[in-house]
Amino acid sequence: MLTGQDAYLQLRGAGVSQVRQDLSELGDLIADNPIERQAVQRLDLPIAARLGELGAGIEVRESSGLLAGAEVVTHANDGEKWMGQIAVQVGEMRPLRQS
Repeated sequence: MLTGQDAYLQLRGAGVSQVRQDLSELGDLIADNPIERQAVQRLDLPIAARLGELGAGIEVRESSGLLAGAEVVTHANDGEKWMGQIAVQVGEMRPLRQS
């Protein structure tokens, strides 16, 4: 994000697309299991928030420059919170898979 280099931005775009595709495919695989569907739905908010936060940081970097982008990353970043929530939710889902 901070470098502004197209190669990194393209990798991020590909990663976001892959996450969305994976979640869609996962939804198809668990369509018949309401408990698993609810668990996956609980991932929606933290994943969307984290991706949105990263996207906003990129927009700030592109429109206002490196220092503004760095400011967003260091002061207006809940990335650890969102990633922690995602990790907790995935951890809670693991036992569901074994049942």
